[in-house]
Amino acid sequence: MPYIAHHILEKCHHCHTCLKIVACPGAEYDICIGCGACVLACPHQAIELVAEERQEEVSIEVDGKSVQVTERLSVKEVLQQLGYNVANSLTEEGLFAPCQVGACSCCAVVIDGIVRPSCVTAAKDGMNIRTKEDRGRLPAQYCGWGRNTVAIEKNRWWLH
Repeated sequence: MPYIAHHILEKCHHCHTCLKIVACPGAEYDICIGCGACVLACPHQAIELVAEERQEEVSIEVDGKSVQVTERLSVKEVLQQLGYNVANSLTEEGLFAPCQVGACSCCAVVIDGIVRPSCVTAAKDGMNIRTKEDRGRLPAQYCGWGRNTVAIEKNRWWLH
């Protein structure tokens, strides 16, 4: 079941870490896709993910095929639902997604002609997604650390 971020006002210190450190993928659309990046960023545990049923669907194109998918999911979640393998380690085959919060960009795919991290990009109606470039390479081969301090903290073991 998909999730949505829920603020626990009693714990919130209004430090705005969740807004300043994390580039919320749903902010420009005023929606939450439940990626959890803000949950990891909050130093006071004032945000939690709660289950939320979603029934609306959007039409997108993935590698040339038109599909209907549930609204407000990340592109990574959509790819998983469509049977694409998402890898958490370099020893696994598939779209490499180690940080899960958009910091490393290793899970990048081409979305409407622009390379974007799939784990924090909201799937929206009419979106065109390509998981491979013309030469057969994954866009994720351009990954690197440092876009987001949350992922660096979460994955500091990976950096050693």
